[in-house]
Amino acid sequence: MEKNFIVSRQLAFMVFLSMLGSSFIYIPESATGRNSWLSTVMGAVFGLLILHLIISLQKMEPGVSILQMSKQKLGTVPGTVINIIYLSMLLLAVVLSLYDITLFMTLILPNTQELLLQASMFFAVIFFSYQGITSIGRAAELLLLPVLLLATLALIIPVSNINWFNFLPLLNDWRPIAAGSLISASWPFGQMVFMALFLPLVTDLQNSARTIYYWYLVAAILSVASTSVVIGIAGPETVTFMRFPFFQVIRGIPLPGLQRIELLFFLLWFVISGAVSNNLFAALMLGLKQSIRIKKTTTLIIPAALLIIVLCNYMFPGDIGFFFRTTAVIFLFLPLYILYPAIIFIAARWHNKKDPKSMYRLKG
Repeated sequence: MEKNFIVSRQLAFMVFLSMLGSSFIYIPESATGRNSWLSTVMGAVFGLLILHLIISLQKMEPGVSILQMSKQKLGTVPGTVINIIYLSMLLLAVVLSLYDITLFMTLILPNTQELLLQASMFFAVIFFSYQGITSIGRAAELLLLPVLLLATLALIIPVSNINWFNFLPLLNDWRPIAAGSLISASWPFGQMVFMALFLPLVTDLQNSARTIYYWYLVAAILSVASTSVVIGIAGPETVTFMRFPFFQVIRGIPLPGLQRIELLFFLLWFVISGAVSNNLFAALMLGLKQSIRIKKTTTLIIPAALLIIVLCNYMFPGDIGFFFRTTAVIFLFLPLYILYPAIIFIAARWHNKKDPKSMYRLKG
């Protein structure tokens, strides 16, 4: 990765594609019942908090990675320990996203081997990794408009099939809403914590950070809409047994002249699913580069990709085990998503109060 500079607009589009990919393909909170759309809203608020934390932290230390900040503010040993935990979470997130996308793509291409799907997906990921973060940002710019149009169309087409009684009664039990909020807060919105690794590369963050917030909110609105469509059409009971609810709902919509409507949105499914793995893998490469202090990550890309494919096949021998372990990981990751940036942010604020010269330098 030699070209490693982007602008806020490009990072905002990367955030948008990642959030859309996770929420459109896998909607875990939809299994919590008729009020799952509210769980999505609350999860999005949690993700917004994480986004605000990492952006505020980056503005305090422009150009400094969050991995470096943790060691500077907490000390070498404590900072290294929590960095290892953070990067381990990121590695597992890449593995989970790749396997999740593999299962999803087998629905569209049922006669294709899973290993071939994984290799094909990661071929594109490896290509962009060699090109650099700048190329990833430019690709996000080019793909934004067609993805936004297709996503909007995918939400509009099923509206006439919605049974509005599926949303009643509203707020009849707070416990499923709370459980669904925890799930959505962890996946997909908790993934915002990994975007912190891109922030030191954003050249105009101080003046244009609001663009990132805007596109995060657009992705959150579309996520709420997709959850609502799923509940409104499939119903709160049926959706519990769906693995990829939004896709399965879209596939069941009858359109004259189209036997497989999901193929109409093949570009949408392919781009947003690839964006999740691509961005997470790029973040992992940046994290490894900053941790072991090497100038280029090209020597790590192929070994890391092969490791992830191997982990996909050995950690999850079957899809039943995958969904069981994913649920456990979701609740394990949730406190770590918020604690990692929060601890560093508090330590940075305390350190800057003790060092007024440093605070003056940052403001100036």
